[in-house]
Amino acid sequence: MIMIAEHPGVIDPMQRFMQAILQPLTLSELLEDLPDAVQLLLPPRAWCEVVADSSSPEEPDARLCLPVRDADQLIAIVMVNWEPGVSIDAECEQRLNQAAELIVHALLNRRSIDAERQRAMAEAADVRFDLVGMLAHEMRTPLASIKGYASALLLDEIDLDSTTTIEFLGAIEEESDRLNDLVTQLLDSTVIEAGALEIQPEPVLLPALIRRTVETMARRTDRHKIVVSCSSALTTVFADEQRVQQVLINLIDNAIKYSPDGGMILVRAEIRNTEAVVAVSDQGIGIAPEHLNKLFERFFRTSQRQTNGVRGTGLGLPIVEAIVRAHGGRIWAASEVDEGTTLTFTLPLFEQIDGNDASRDE
Repeated sequence: MIMIAEHPGVIDPMQRFMQAILQPLTLSELLEDLPDAVQLLLPPRAWCEVVADSSSPEEPDARLCLPVRDADQLIAIVMVNWEPGVSIDAECEQRLNQAAELIVHALLNRRSIDAERQRAMAEAADVRFDLVGMLAHEMRTPLASIKGYASALLLDEIDLDSTTTIEFLGAIEEESDRLNDLVTQLLDSTVIEAGALEIQPEPVLLPALIRRTVETMARRTDRHKIVVSCSSALTTVFADEQRVQQVLINLIDNAIKYSPDGGMILVRAEIRNTEAVVAVSDQGIGIAPEHLNKLFERFFRTSQRQTNGVRGTGLGLPIVEAIVRAHGGRIWAASEVDEGTTLTFTLPLFEQIDGNDASRDE
């Protein structure tokens, strides 16, 4: 391919003008740069001033005035002056009229960009406000419990027996875990939003990881029976063990929270084609069809009557989705109201990764 570079001195003035007005990002920057841009179209010893309609003088002090209009609305005025002896020929005046039309499009475009930016900033401010309010509400509950149990343990007037003391300490530990989970979700969400999520994949025995995680989660509930079913053919996946455990904990915790009447939670894992497929199913309240496609949006929580009293930030499933996708996997949901929900995700098999690497090495 042959690259041809023009010398700046031979570039058409109108082309240089167009390049100049395309550079500014905002409306104010464009208005500030316009005089220098128009100057590119003028002969030596001529100069330009651009004023917005709100500050335009009733009788502009200029030899040539070019109104910049959008329909009947005056947007700005380009005022051109020149020293005695300098002339503005017909070609230059034609360029200036063309420039006025181009300025209209540039100004309207920047106005649109500014309006969109303001809207995005307002939405971001609303999200931050909602997030702060949600975090304050979600943190207040475990903090109040921790404070209450700790204060009771410190009271000299009350002689607590060992069983009650252990019960109070267990409650403090449980609420501390909830608070830690909340902070972890917030930090992970920030990392993901910044595009800085990192995983460190290695061979992981998936059935053993699932069973360890289920044993941990089973201690969080006495109303649910968590059952594990792993295919005998499934052994090793190529994944970040800590992150995959985070995914399993979140999905099982969701299954516990959204099946308040108890029941069975089934964790299944099998091989399909070249992937490990893991599914977590509950017998809970289910999700309405119109909410399924929003399930992985940040801060989304269904407004169904049955979910009242269920604590959550709306960050868990978006974090899970980001982790699964970072592994090259997929995640999806299937649900029926009052029947239960199944969340399924995939991970690459270690044998498949290893086999691909081996074939490349050959």
